[in-house]
Amino acid sequence: MADEIVIRRRALNSLVVHLADPLHIHESLDRGVIKVLGFRLQEEDYLVRERATACLQLITRKGHRVEEKLLCVVVLWASSKSVSVTKRMLFG
Repeated sequence: MADEIVIRRRALNSLVVHLADPLHIHESLDRGVIKVLGFRLQEEDYLVRERATACLQLITRKGHRVEEKLLCVVVLWASSKSVSVTKRMLFG
């Protein structure tokens, strides 16, 4: 089980780097990254949740598609159950 968590952490770290380029954001959105990140937000491991949140933040800040940005907000809000926490995660 611990190996799976390490793999998820590393994969999410790589995804954060990958999403730094807006062109990669669009490609990732087309492949369903938001759904996967939503599942990662439900993980028990804090670092997995934090990296998934960082990915969603990058999508909302650097992406250009409004509908995906709204979906990110909904995913974050649903996982945090708090609007103020979601605003802080997205907007600093």
